[in-house]
Amino acid sequence: MFSIPRRYTAMAAVGTFVALSLGTSLAAQADAPKAKAPAATMSTIQGCNTGISAPVRDRPGHVSAGASSSGCANNWTFTAQLQSSRWWGWANDAEEQWIGSASRGLGAGCAGVHDHRVILRWSSGPANGTKIGPVSNLNCG
Repeated sequence: MFSIPRRYTAMAAVGTFVALSLGTSLAAQADAPKAKAPAATMSTIQGCNTGISAPVRDRPGHVSAGASSSGCANNWTFTAQLQSSRWWGWANDAEEQWIGSASRGLGAGCAGVHDHRVILRWSSGPANGTKIGPVSNLNCG
């Protein structure tokens, strides 16, 4: 008779619990009404303030958003990307780069109904990071 080691049965039980929990959580999210995305997110990193606005449809077939940094020395580099959701992941639709303190607008053409977000990456010697802004579900039709 074949016997499954005890540690594997425990792992299988945990995996089943996690899978069931995720299924329940995703079903609840699907039934829940979509919440409106916050207008912007702000954070401070070593005295350098960063901000990301939620993407909006500013006209038919076009989405825009913004990213900014203030109080940042010239050794800080930033890259902001406006992204849209696709079946395979997030597509980069627009990108802006800058050094130090600045504000940048991002805009791109769009079609259909997709989630959109801005992701901000920064670097300053040992201080590297990424911040993902609020997700907006937009109908670009």
